Amino acid sequence: MGIPSIELDCDEKFDDIPKASEGETSLSQRFVTDNNDWKVCAMKSLNFPRTLKVCLLALGAMFMSQSVLAVDEAAAQALAKKSDCLKCHSVEKEKKGPSYKKISAKYKGKADGEASIIKNITTGPKVKLDDGSEEDHKIIKTKDEAAIKNLAQWILSQ
Repeated sequence: MGIPSIELDCDEKFDDIPKASEGETSLSQRFVTDNNDWKVCAMKSLNFPRTLKVCLLALGAMFMSQSVLAVDEAAAQALAKKSDCLKCHSVEKEKKGPSYKKISAKYKGKADGEASIIKNITTGPKVKLDDGSEEDHKIIKTKDEAAIKNLAQWILSQ
């Protein structure tokens, strides 16, 4: 596989940009010339391999799906309240347990961050409290995996 060929056609008018032929992708770019005039240049004959086009489409779909899968804040807060999470945690303040902001700072951006939170709220591990004592972490009061995932994502969003 070679490097794609690129031809630049520059015209004063945007409408005069040549169209790409079949199998080619045409991109246009504005450039400022030495005398501060705008020129529009069309790059034609930019031949992307089919697999690259498919990968770009898949990547775009992935980003779109991420924005569609927003956290349901009300449902997460309701589950936290129902499961007595708010007795030990709050969004901003330290209580018996760390704030959700502190938990988020610990796990956000880590590949296993969401999984670690889910493990903590579903398995009831021993947790060390600020006073040095230990107790079993409460287990979330649902078996609904989507609701558990939503709660973990809400905690990470703090």
